[in-house]
Amino acid sequence: AHGSTQFYALPNGFHTVEGVMPRPGEFNLYVYDEWKKAVGPRNFQGAISVDGRTQHLALGAPGADHLTGYLTPEFPVAISVEATIAGTKHSVDFVFEGVTQDPALVDDSGIGHMDHTPVHRDDGGGFFMVDNEYHHIEGTMPIPGQFRLYFYDDFKDSIDPRNFSGKVVVEKDLPNGDVEEEDFALRQARKEDDYLSTRVPGRLPYSLYALIDFAGVEKRYDFTFETVTKEPLKIPGFLAGAKTAADPNHSHYRPPFTIPNTPEGILAELEIRDQQLLAMIDIEDWFGFYRPAFDAKDLVAALAAFQDTLRPRQRGDLKRATRIVNASADSIDSAGDSQSMPRVQKVYADFKRGLEMVRKVFSPEDASN
Repeated sequence: AHGSTQFYALPNGFHTVEGVMPRPGEFNLYVYDEWKKAVGPRNFQGAISVDGRTQHLALGAPGADHLTGYLTPEFPVAISVEATIAGTKHSVDFVFEGVTQDPALVDDSGIGHMDHTPVHRDDGGGFFMVDNEYHHIEGTMPIPGQFRLYFYDDFKDSIDPRNFSGKVVVEKDLPNGDVEEEDFALRQARKEDDYLSTRVPGRLPYSLYALIDFAGVEKRYDFTFETVTKEPLKIPGFLAGAKTAADPNHSHYRPPFTIPNTPEGILAELEIRDQQLLAMIDIEDWFGFYRPAFDAKDLVAALAAFQDTLRPRQRGDLKRATRIVNASADSIDSAGDSQSMPRVQKVYADFKRGLEMVRKVFSPEDASN
């Protein structure tokens, strides 16, 4: 039904199941009756196991006719599924050499999940695609100290926030140069809220980051609020947050890569990513900027494993540098969408500053002082 050749009849003689991978890292499980009519996903449960790691399948979006799970986006991949239907457990194995093409989506596949314009803020920022190539999130601060986080699917339709959990972390500089962190749980404060929220202390401007659990994997997203955010102006006859011609659809898929297990190796990889980004800027590869920039975020995050070897001031500098690299990497991606070279050069200067701060933390001359 959805372009997959992996369509299996279950021993009960009534149900059939179909496994689909519409994009790298996303697995969808469909269940049908004997007339090939879809069985509502709320009527069955499922879990997938890949390389010994198990996760439960969940409803990816309101109204979806399948359950969804996420895994590392690489091929080939073997997936073991255990589905409970009408009280009976069934085990089915799937192997994917690549993505499956849904015939119903031939004309518009690759379009919906690539619109990165904010829904609840008019400044063009704070909207991220999760690297599972499906979820999107948006962070807002409509009043000082109140942080809200919205969740969307690949067509930017709202997802029930109760499917997610996470926290917000606020950093405070200490006299010894280190950074103290305080976290605040994100919750759905009212049943009618279509977002998770929390209150954070202090006053504008705010720099904070959110740690969100996506299918058992915690992801970090950095936000800066110089002022409160405002809802976009809604003009009759115009679509709020509509893209301009200068903001075409593009994917955020990145091939998996191995992060070195030493600071020296990570610094070398960061230098390579910096060179790649400069080369892309030079040839105006606008929609490729995200690859080296987002790789750099992952590499800098990996350096946190070595912070116990640092002095307090170095630890603080590493956290401050991480904040700068994360925020500027996201800004570089957004600047690429705008195809504005002055804007790209401005945010690249911040990105480079963050990388230099990282290098200084782990450089031999700094360690000896």
